[in-house]
Amino acid sequence: MLSLATSSGKVYQFNIGIGDESGNENLYESKRRSPGGPDPKHH
Repeated sequence: MLSLATSSGKVYQFNIGIGDESGNENLYESKRRSPGGPDPKHH
């Protein structure tokens, strides 16, 4: 779910489904691979 608030005060909500889910997975993976990102308990 993506919420967008405009300057007029209206809020638009988008349910992007598969495209949005894959984006979230890529975001989590990039965090895990970034310096300081991986959980120290896994090393």
